[in-house]
Amino acid sequence: MAITDRVRTPDSLEEINEIFYRERMTDGLPIIPPTVERVQRMLEAVDRDPQEVIGLVAPKQGVATVEKIAANAVMAGCLPEYLPVVIAAVQAIVEEGFNLYGIQTTTNPITPLFLVNGPVAKKLHINSGYNCLGEGNRANATIGRCLRLIMINVGGGLAGDTDRATQGQPGRYSFCLAESEDESPWPAFHHDLGFSADSSTVTAFGAGGNSNIRPYAATGREFLAGLARMMAIGGSPRHGWALIIICPEHARLIARDGYSKEDARRYLFENARLRVSGFTPEVAEAIINEPVMEFMDVRRVVGELNADTYIPCANRVEDMHIVVAGGAGGHCAYIPGCSTQVTHAVTKLIR
Repeated sequence: MAITDRVRTPDSLEEINEIFYRERMTDGLPIIPPTVERVQRMLEAVDRDPQEVIGLVAPKQGVATVEKIAANAVMAGCLPEYLPVVIAAVQAIVEEGFNLYGIQTTTNPITPLFLVNGPVAKKLHINSGYNCLGEGNRANATIGRCLRLIMINVGGGLAGDTDRATQGQPGRYSFCLAESEDESPWPAFHHDLGFSADSSTVTAFGAGGNSNIRPYAATGREFLAGLARMMAIGGSPRHGWALIIICPEHARLIARDGYSKEDARRYLFENARLRVSGFTPEVAEAIINEPVMEFMDVRRVVGELNADTYIPCANRVEDMHIVVAGGAGGHCAYIPGCSTQVTHAVTKLIR
């Protein structure tokens, strides 16, 4: 597996990082230089032709070969065994339904979030427990970071240039976790999609920033009601879908009360809503008369919009995605989709 693309650089780590930063080939953090030897070791983790094209990365439609993906994995600090996950994640984000072009160029802070399911999550020690959306885990941090570097270096998503996010969000550095399948009372996320228990998958979501929710509840129904209330307050009629990451102890509480995952999904769809008249008359009028593009208009979901309309957080029951992850402590995370770009979750097998 010969390396084809080579660039001469100084030997100094500091100088190399300065060059990469100056050429806008990083996320602003230091990188590990992708030397021929390091990229070669990365490529040895997969039985694929280095020049195999995995897809075209928007907005520049850069060609993502296995070799280029491996080089960015080195830069991000990935271990070689992470490469199959990264390749599958690239396959997910380049699918048309994911709308990477819109995600890369919008003023919205949306960013890909990657959920890993199946045996590979344990094998690679991808964090599904305490602080699974935070710092401290190499796999979570570097897999997510590698995808951002690919979006920059292959896709041309340069901040302030093609990437026009008004403020952006910290999840743009890395947004990656595994589901806590052993702690969940329900089938795993990828099982819901028809994948077998012994398969491993990665799912890409076009995610807005996450909101922490801490419902204080003694029963599963009370928990769902508290969760619905907070989702509605932070929701938008134009999000289209929602990702709800529930900690294991609350998932078990909900299941103990007889709720399947489908029951919980339906409850949240029907109850995580705000009535227009719950706002002051001036704000209610602004909601009703807000000028939006047709694909963003909540009237597509609820019909005629008036003061008595309840506005849902998602378009359909199926768009309420529930994942079990995190440690103890009673918190959960609500992650809405994008309000201005139509994006769908895409799941790929990891091979």
